[in-house]
Amino acid sequence: MCEELNPFEPHCWLCTDLPHHSAPPQMQLKLWCSPDLIENFCEHLLSLSILLHRPRSRWRLTTSPPLLLQVKYSVVWRFPHDPPGDVPPNVRLLEWVPQQDLLSHPNTRLFITHCGANSQFEALYHAVPMIGMPLFAEQHYNARRAEYHGFGVTFNILDFTVDQMVRGINGLIANTSYRDNIRKASGVFRAAQMAPQDKATWWIEHVIQHGGSHLRSYSLDMPWYQFLMLDVLVFVLLVAILAVVVVWKTCAVVIGLVSQSNKTKRD
Repeated sequence: MCEELNPFEPHCWLCTDLPHHSAPPQMQLKLWCSPDLIENFCEHLLSLSILLHRPRSRWRLTTSPPLLLQVKYSVVWRFPHDPPGDVPPNVRLLEWVPQQDLLSHPNTRLFITHCGANSQFEALYHAVPMIGMPLFAEQHYNARRAEYHGFGVTFNILDFTVDQMVRGINGLIANTSYRDNIRKASGVFRAAQMAPQDKATWWIEHVIQHGGSHLRSYSLDMPWYQFLMLDVLVFVLLVAILAVVVVWKTCAVVIGLVSQSNKTKRD
């Protein structure tokens, strides 16, 4: 999921940041949350974490808490803004949450996210289906990628109805295929041959011991016109022009022969 569209040169290696915990996740969550949140509030949990920097996006979601009242799940919402007027009893607004610990909680059923890369990796690692509400940059691609792989669905943060969102939340949780898909992908993601920190350490020590000349890409020494593939472009254009000229000359000769034949018949 993370390397499919990223062609790297020989001297570049991707060390994906796998989430990890220094203590059992539930213990960290209990240290942070009130006992009421853990024991009574989290029977079925929905985590919502969207950073709203755009005023219009912020307004669109701050007017939406009533829709969460129609959802039969408890909602923990990271909301570092002024709280809206009426907050349903099944919703907790918090300025900050330990996101990984919340995603790793066994009662977490769904993650509503703006689809930042780190958030997606964490949801993938902990096998939590997602509803994506991308805002900018790579988030739109990340949301479509998760939807393509069957890890969740995508909503336009500026254009959705209460019924659409409620159906999306309830349907995604009820449809076990989303959780099955992301659980399978999570197993692949966790089964890395080497942990990211170990992989980074190995390559650093490798370069210190052997140098990096054998990893140097030829593209670093290519002339600029080859690097930009202008020579290939010129060749393709010449072939295209030659093909057009040949077709044009052939048509001119055929038309000339036909015209001459018709003239001979008239004479």
